[in-house]
Amino acid sequence: MWEKSPYKGSGLLIHLKMADWANEGHGWMLWCGDDTLAQVVRCNRRTVIRTKEDMIKDGYLEDLHERHENGNLLYRFLMPGSTQCDILSATNVTFATDQCDISSIAPITNQRDEIVDDLNELLARRYALFAGSQPVNHKTKKWRTDMRLLLERGMSSWAKPVAIPPDAVRKRINGIFDHLATPGPSGFCWASNIRSPGSLREHWDQIGVEAKKRSSNGSRPQTIEDAQGNLIEVHG
Repeated sequence: MWEKSPYKGSGLLIHLKMADWANEGHGWMLWCGDDTLAQVVRCNRRTVIRTKEDMIKDGYLEDLHERHENGNLLYRFLMPGSTQCDILSATNVTFATDQCDISSIAPITNQRDEIVDDLNELLARRYALFAGSQPVNHKTKKWRTDMRLLLERGMSSWAKPVAIPPDAVRKRINGIFDHLATPGPSGFCWASNIRSPGSLREHWDQIGVEAKKRSSNGSRPQTIEDAQGNLIEVHG
């Protein structure tokens, strides 16, 4: 990590400490406060803010535009062109040698982006077919960030973040346009209102509730996921 960091002085120490704090179990996210980081590295708060801005610009940090439950901003630690094993090595995490066959591990940023873009492309295409319009650009920063957050944390309103498998997201997107494309009793149509991953994430539970309501009224299928062989529990 020392050799790969482009920063010097306090910037280097901030980079190393953020690498140390990045949480592998949460997709290399971290939520350290500026004051805490400044105290640990022994620099001023402005230096921390400036270094984080530089890291975002240089591709070493991603601003997720969301806050952790403790109130701190959420970021994702990145190492451009590196593999998961590189990051584990850089942050002094020990592992068995047979778990680190770099030739079998795709760069984590590329692999994640492929999944995110695939799901966003599906959503853009399904909505365009429903609305009779051209698909929107699904590779914007906003779309990618919202889809990543849905996959890794679920709804923003959940008290405890819960990751959602990509297959579950794919099936729910298809389910919306296959089974909720007609207005309900109130005249509201879910398919016409889920136009982006942000709206999908915001209304994830409500979509499940609506499916159950239609089921109780004798509609088919019972739930979006039942119709596709993958029941997802609705979080209240």
